[in-house]
Amino acid sequence: MAVKLTIDAFEFLGFEVPDSIGFGGTQSLTVHKLPGGSRVVDSMGRDDAPLEWSGIFTGASALSRARFLDGYRIAGTIRKLTWGTFSYNVVIREFMPKYERDNHIPYRIVCEVVEDLTTPITQVYRSDIDTEIDDDMTNAGNLSANLASSKFGAILAAIAKLQGNIAILLGVYNAAKQGLVSVVNMEMSVISTIQTTIDGIQGEISGVEALMSNGIGALTNLFGSGAPVVTGGNGSSIGAQGAALLQAAAIEMANFATLGQISASLALVNRNLGYINGYPNAQQVTVVGGSLVDLALQYYGDATQWTVIAAANSLNDPAISGQVTLTIPPASTTPANIGGGSDIDHWMGGDVALSGVQDLNAVAGLTKSQQMILRRLLTNPGGYKWHPTYGAGVLAHVGDITGNLPYIEGLIISQMQLEQGVANPSVSFDVSGDDVMANIQYTDLQTNSRQFLSFTVTA
Repeated sequence: MAVKLTIDAFEFLGFEVPDSIGFGGTQSLTVHKLPGGSRVVDSMGRDDAPLEWSGIFTGASALSRARFLDGYRIAGTIRKLTWGTFSYNVVIREFMPKYERDNHIPYRIVCEVVEDLTTPITQVYRSDIDTEIDDDMTNAGNLSANLASSKFGAILAAIAKLQGNIAILLGVYNAAKQGLVSVVNMEMSVISTIQTTIDGIQGEISGVEALMSNGIGALTNLFGSGAPVVTGGNGSSIGAQGAALLQAAAIEMANFATLGQISASLALVNRNLGYINGYPNAQQVTVVGGSLVDLALQYYGDATQWTVIAAANSLNDPAISGQVTLTIPPASTTPANIGGGSDIDHWMGGDVALSGVQDLNAVAGLTKSQQMILRRLLTNPGGYKWHPTYGAGVLAHVGDITGNLPYIEGLIISQMQLEQGVANPSVSFDVSGDDVMANIQYTDLQTNSRQFLSFTVTA
């Protein structure tokens, strides 16, 4: 903990400074249990936990510094404890130095909180990377909408396809952000999907730019570099057809510049997502034996998050053998998928199906894969206590689905990416009157086959 730590005039130095200091505490509650199982809970106020840490006094002054601090304990008076942005009035309840030699005295200290002087946090702001990615995504979407209608059929079709894919990209991104405090907590598989989509769009942009360059070049060859302009006076006129061609060229040149701006915005998004995908806020820890489950409980307070650590270290077994150095990425809101595991959102057991003699059998293969996908798509987020972001909740969009198809498409793709055994999902829609049918294609990794799945949502 590379910060200044003091109790009144005493400043802790060197090995006296701990790696960490816990803070917080509990809320004092009185629980009244009523007949029928109802409860009335009265909040009595905060109950701050003691502030405690340990360190080592070293050097020629180790003994005298330890005895000086012990004098604070003996006096039993209120002292001001500060580190970083934290500040408390405390009384030293325990100070336990252990004499080993004059220049090496390990110690442990416990401070009872009298008053928390730390400035409270009343508003949480998004991280800068959130703001940058949101702004660049929005800018790319706005620029895409501002592309002018081309006069050339091939370019017009290419632009329409590009605009559709950018809309899908925004849908995937917005769906993936739902329920997250920051994009830093976004699933790595979803980040990879977004980056792959952006790479594809960048390729499309290059293709459209090539078509535009060819079109503009053809017009230049037709009229020459000194082509006359349309005038109503003494200048020569190229006629209505020539004027229309020059207008078409002007549109393509403006679109060419807009495409460059879209490409630049998406390149920034890819760069920032790359920072997240590289676990910039991760910790490196070295452990000997143990379990990823215990590490998840220690670092995230949630044992189910062991799969996040497993995915970051290319592991599929929670047991740790020997001494290893592991990457502990930022906490995620949804356990990650890991190769070779079970359906992680239903890991207590498999689904069932009727056998040939009407017994119940556990489903497997393509049937299980399709049941997993449908369950995820039709479950509303928050439906599972342990996995609050599980589920696409497609049926929640009944009534507005025809006007929001890019968002629904992104929602389906982003959720399917979280299913193990599923790769390269794509979605199309058939709209007939008030009926909308979602047509899903995906690669089943167990059989390495392309699969199709459809279901109807009635608007």
